[in-house]
Amino acid sequence: MAPERDRRFFLLSHPRSASNLLVRMLGLDQQPQVAKRWLNGYFFIESYFLSDKLGLRLKNVMDWTDDERTQMRHAYQGAFDTLQNHVSEAEKEGKIVFVKEHSYLLLEPVHQFKFHYGEDSVTEGPWTLDVHESYGNITLLPDEFLDTWNPIFLIRHPALMFPSFYRAMVDVHKMDDREVDDDMWVDMNILMSLYCPRTTYDWYAKRRGKAGDSEDQRDVCPIVIDADDVINHPEVVLKLSDKIGLDRDSLRFTWEAKIIKEDGEINLKSQRMLSTLAASQAVLKDKAAGNIDIDVEAKKWREEFGEKVAENLNRLVRSSMPDYEYLKDKRMRPSQV
Repeated sequence: MAPERDRRFFLLSHPRSASNLLVRMLGLDQQPQVAKRWLNGYFFIESYFLSDKLGLRLKNVMDWTDDERTQMRHAYQGAFDTLQNHVSEAEKEGKIVFVKEHSYLLLEPVHQFKFHYGEDSVTEGPWTLDVHESYGNITLLPDEFLDTWNPIFLIRHPALMFPSFYRAMVDVHKMDDREVDDDMWVDMNILMSLYCPRTTYDWYAKRRGKAGDSEDQRDVCPIVIDADDVINHPEVVLKLSDKIGLDRDSLRFTWEAKIIKEDGEINLKSQRMLSTLAASQAVLKDKAAGNIDIDVEAKKWREEFGEKVAENLNRLVRSSMPDYEYLKDKRMRPSQV
């Protein structure tokens, strides 16, 4: 393992995957050896909001104007530079770097539109930042840079994660006087999928020579954590904290309810995404999937959202199940600690 990799950890999550719960339980804000960062990451969220503001989420990258390309490249590079600066400052101080990012925020435009419209829809090369060679990495980040991190993939059952994400997106869009329309559902095909974490996991596993999902392999990077284990099995959080090198005394399993109070559009939206956790005082056991029945949940979606939205959720949940089961089989398991 490269020396810098020993102290770099990348939590690659998905909206509504209980990532904020995991971060709080790890007590990162109280860990003296961990470098501090607003919400522990989200370096690329501003570039996502910019692409949405410019109307580029569904506009084929081949059709972007020179000005749109310039703005997006500047945003991506700025996010990457800020991330690199954070890492440099942390390592100068001898700190552990723990960064959380939703995996789809790192997806580069060419792969995004090939996902939406097929392999032949884009003929230009991938957008990557200072990359010299490629091994199938679908993100904006260079292979060499990704290889300096220990990845931790957080997953959650799609039948809980996707409806929760839809509720949050409806509220977030209301802040912009928008609705989740038919065009938005095209983008949801990737936002409500496990394409990014599954593909990036496989890239890392191949790169690191990780084979199979035997017990001795599950605790080796790339690591997979399932939200149900975070909720129901605290020993998994203990195992993960030991793997990162955190102080067990700073871990938290209860806390005081609080509200994040910061000004600005992005912070208002982050408050919505953090609302459940902010109002809680401990792990909410009812947020676990358990033996969830998709057919039963689909009936609830029809009652809550109507037929059209329920059909879309049902389709996206079922199409994501193979990737979810694949990653779940490789997860870090609870054991005696």
